[in-house]
Amino acid sequence: MVGGYHVTGQHAGETFSEMNQLNPNGTQQYVTCHEAIKDGTRLYVAYRDAGAIILDISDPTKPSTIGVFDYSPPFNGDPGTPPGCCPGAHTAASVPHEGEPLPRLMVMTDEHFSCPPGFVWILDISNPKAIQVLSTIHVAGVDDQYDHAASKFVCPAGQQSAHLPYFDLRGHGSLFYQAWHDQGLRAFDISNPFSPKEVG
Repeated sequence: MVGGYHVTGQHAGETFSEMNQLNPNGTQQYVTCHEAIKDGTRLYVAYRDAGAIILDISDPTKPSTIGVFDYSPPFNGDPGTPPGCCPGAHTAASVPHEGEPLPRLMVMTDEHFSCPPGFVWILDISNPKAIQVLSTIHVAGVDDQYDHAASKFVCPAGQQSAHLPYFDLRGHGSLFYQAWHDQGLRAFDISNPFSPKEVG
């Protein structure tokens, strides 16, 4: 091991930042690293309720934070009591960027089985210090049914959440494949990242 990284608050004696303490319902956030994807000298890290974190690892002994997209609150899943599976960011995947030194886009997936469940975000990371949401991807009938009389969402039974995206690294990044638990495998065209299209 040559280096390491953690979100402040995870080590004994530290305090979590205001953004990494409580969920909107008052439960404790679930701040834990789920997955890191390396692209050149950067790591794209899905950190559950701490969101997506971009690290510079040009010096692997001293990883440094260059961007954070922390969206919980207001978006979060319910980890259960005690914490179980799985609120927040599951995967933060840089979009292939052949011919360009750094990616401009990132596909981030949530994984949680609350109602409404986790979905997919398309993020502009061209300026990691000001990450912007360009669009989101949802499956019709999964998280768009709202019971106005009961003031709550109604979701199909089972595990409806988004899971792991996959890019063909030989491509140019306009097409990716998205695992979606009970909703199967879906292919999306993001050549226009403001308007993703399901193509398979």
